[in-house]
Amino acid sequence: MCLGVVGGLLLIAQYHGFRSAVQDLHYDSEFDFYAYLPLRDGFYAEAKYANYQADDFFTDVQKVILGVGYQY
Repeated sequence: MCLGVVGGLLLIAQYHGFRSAVQDLHYDSEFDFYAYLPLRDGFYAEAKYANYQADDFFTDVQKVILGVGYQY
């Protein structure tokens, strides 16, 4: 879901629910947030956050990823 664009900053939030293919067991869920900011001359900055909440099968994980890129 795109939360919107504020002053050129793109904000996106997503939710994922993971289930098994057999017996439709609920494994876990994940929330993701993404921010993208265009800079000058083709450069951009981005930030990603993921929050994975495991149920009984796996381990909870949180990640933050920061980056700078170039589009040509």
